[in-house]
Amino acid sequence: MVKMTSFAARVPPLNSSLLALCATHGIRLEALAPLGASVRGVDLRKPPPQEVLSALEIVMAERGFLVFKDQGVLTGDEQVRASELWGARKMHSTHGVHPKAPNKHIFRLSNDRDEGILGVGPQWHNDGSFEREVFSHVGYHIVRVAEKGGGTIIAHQGAAYDALPAEEQERWKRLVSVNSNSGVLHPLVHTHPISKRMSVYLHLGMTGAVLEATPDPEDSTQLQALRLLSVEEMRDLFQTYNALLNSGFATGDADVHASVPQYNSVVELRGFSPIEELNGKRGVVKGVFNRATGRIPIQLLGKGTSWISIKPENLVRVENHGDDRCASFETADAVDEEVEGSSTTLDGKGAYTTTYEYAEGDCVFIDNLAVAHRAAPAAHESVQSQGLRILHRSTIKARQALDPPYGLPWQLNIMGPNPLGDEGVWEGGGLGFRWDESIAMQN
Repeated sequence: MVKMTSFAARVPPLNSSLLALCATHGIRLEALAPLGASVRGVDLRKPPPQEVLSALEIVMAERGFLVFKDQGVLTGDEQVRASELWGARKMHSTHGVHPKAPNKHIFRLSNDRDEGILGVGPQWHNDGSFEREVFSHVGYHIVRVAEKGGGTIIAHQGAAYDALPAEEQERWKRLVSVNSNSGVLHPLVHTHPISKRMSVYLHLGMTGAVLEATPDPEDSTQLQALRLLSVEEMRDLFQTYNALLNSGFATGDADVHASVPQYNSVVELRGFSPIEELNGKRGVVKGVFNRATGRIPIQLLGKGTSWISIKPENLVRVENHGDDRCASFETADAVDEEVEGSSTTLDGKGAYTTTYEYAEGDCVFIDNLAVAHRAAPAAHESVQSQGLRILHRSTIKARQALDPPYGLPWQLNIMGPNPLGDEGVWEGGGLGFRWDESIAMQN
């Protein structure tokens, strides 16, 4: 199991020279905490000169996303033209089209099925992972802001890579995901094409297999061996990735999924009235928060270990552990002696995950290789509880492919038999590998 490093993983500040360039054109950029930036003085219907667009694209690559304020409500065609300012300057639209979408390039999302498509993207992902050329940028234009909110949660994947221990960074560089629908291969760690920053990459809702490569010791670009991860290895990797991105929130800012104890945290049961003798017992979190039941799966420590699902209010986080030894500990004292703690949330300077709540007139563009995202839980709440939410998404063609290393092919037949013939996971179709059966998944 992986324990995150304790140093502050950094999202870079705004580049002063780019700020000055934009200012000469009457454009004001302001850093959002802990990532992203707001942009004022740009009307996306009348885009600025190319030198400004290039500068803004660099800011997106470095800080993850830009929020163009005060845009009013863009028409579908206006959003398409604004989207084509980035990446390869072309749309790359692969989604279903809702009857109320203004054109084929707009993916219309809502919490009312009559207004848009429901329930999309509850887990961490990057859009277009089924493509060899993953979308370079994605636009999110809020058409109708729900009265009680419903934003998008965004995590900086370069800072997340920095938060991994060095040995895990090296291991993840050898891992390659296989998309469960297309069989396209993508590296778990890649170098961002603009920022040149090492960044993590994994779709938690559309991955059917993960390959681990062993490079040739005499030529690191070539393969010595290749294998598929097992069920337990896959579950651990996905849970670790989920916890890694959730752990990037600044203290006090985490959403419901990230504010509860994270995967592999050691917790102590308190105030649990159904089975009072369990109070004071310790366990290890072995899943994520299930919003339907309001509970988290816990593996109790000690002889004859057992599992229990319990509400977060009955758990007190003790500390994280970095390996499997805790599963065999027989007493809480043994955990205290062997485990060093680390915080699940960070000070503002080290944070790399945020929830962006939309305001009227916002048009957000993310760099889809710099940040991962997921819908905030409130985005999927009913109209009765949250108010009506309508969001228009647009996806932009990349300038380059996101191909795997070591000369591996860019695509395998995920719908066919396991090509390695080993005992690893090879699961084609739909959502791919289900790393936690209790949580909502939808692409």
